[in-house]
Amino acid sequence: MEDLGRRIVFIVEDKEEIGDEKKIASKSPYFAQLMQQFSSEQEIRIILPKWATVPSFVLLLKYTEGKPLGEVDIKTLQRVLWLSDFFKMSELQDICIQQITPLLSKDNVLIFLEDSFVKISTAALSGNSEIKDCWILLYQQCLNIAALNIPFLVKVESPALYNMDAIIIEELAEKAFKKFITNINSDNGAIIDLLTKYKKMNNPYDLLDYETQRLQEKEKVLFTGENATPTLTWSLTGLKGHFYKDSGPFFVFGNCWELTIWSSQQDGTVTIAIKHDKGKKEEIKNSQSIGKHNNDKAANSIILSERKDKKERRDSLGNLIEEEIEPFPPQCIVTLASLVRLAEFEPPGEGSFQITSLIAMSKSRTTLRVFQVEELVAINGRLTIEISLKPEYAYSGILTYISRNFNWLYNHPMIYKLTKNQFLTLLKHKFLNAKTEEDVIAALCLWCKFFMMNSGKQ
Repeated sequence: MEDLGRRIVFIVEDKEEIGDEKKIASKSPYFAQLMQQFSSEQEIRIILPKWATVPSFVLLLKYTEGKPLGEVDIKTLQRVLWLSDFFKMSELQDICIQQITPLLSKDNVLIFLEDSFVKISTAALSGNSEIKDCWILLYQQCLNIAALNIPFLVKVESPALYNMDAIIIEELAEKAFKKFITNINSDNGAIIDLLTKYKKMNNPYDLLDYETQRLQEKEKVLFTGENATPTLTWSLTGLKGHFYKDSGPFFVFGNCWELTIWSSQQDGTVTIAIKHDKGKKEEIKNSQSIGKHNNDKAANSIILSERKDKKERRDSLGNLIEEEIEPFPPQCIVTLASLVRLAEFEPPGEGSFQITSLIAMSKSRTTLRVFQVEELVAINGRLTIEISLKPEYAYSGILTYISRNFNWLYNHPMIYKLTKNQFLTLLKHKFLNAKTEEDVIAALCLWCKFFMMNSGKQ
């Protein structure tokens, strides 16, 4: 005969539901520990939170009896998920999220985006680093669906969207811009509309200026933190007199890159620059010149660091939660946050930080750092360069929007907020939407006028 546990009375929606103590405790160690505080003779009545519903609690009891949930509507599943979190039933949380994920749509995604974010951020604030992967998977799935449906969400002006936490909006925009950059013919206007309204900005120039400041604060801390690891280390020797050396292609962040270092006798400087290349990962692996590329008999090697900044996570099916980064298409605007450290001169955690943009698969290079050539004399022409890199999709997306809408933004009074690098990137962009050359010249004159007045901007 089955050994039944004590009957527990649960009050849900002002109704009484009876649960078996042993069956519930077998699925919830938290509940089992809670029941130890009461004697076996005591009658126990538990009032459930107001958001709990009778159908959702009946399903939870069904689960404790070892029965499948069956086909359930997404609203009820949400309440079951909340209850499973309330009773700390890990397995039931997995089951609920597995059943919720296929039912996510543009009409309900914001609810679960908020739920999963609250769960993850609450765990982080409480110091609980062992948040279940199913919650992270749900959050990432919601971000993906919301990112694909931003035009709809912006059009219906959902209050939930504009009441989201700022972290959600930033990650949502980053995700949306990342999807946009791989489809260069798509329109990212809805993402810009979302950001300008949410951040109460008046124009895309203000938005780009805000994004620049945000990244300067966020990424510099990331690059110089205690556990920071450079993306790559470039070791060189023989840097004497006039020199110009390439690193050879290397593959990182799903794309091919090449570094260059050269000296200028005219102004006595050394420049380190980078460009995006069209090489493929398979081609680079098969090339003997990668990583060790000789130039004028000078030792020249690049070592890519193991990425330690992101913990590898898998869902309940064993699939990687982190998504692959697709190659940048030709002529798209790419932005990199970078920290370049000269190991012989600067202690760990220091270096030159900047945010710079370039055109994908273009022959031109963008400067990462400039320093005085005299510094090389003291180390006999040897140099070890540690470089931290991170693609910035939101920044690139805003700059691309300005390029695509330059026909009405070229004479905007806030154009002076563009940095020199940003303006040059626009001028190099193949898809710069300008009606006439006169408009481009007018924009350049307006920008130069304000740039000279605000000479502090570089």
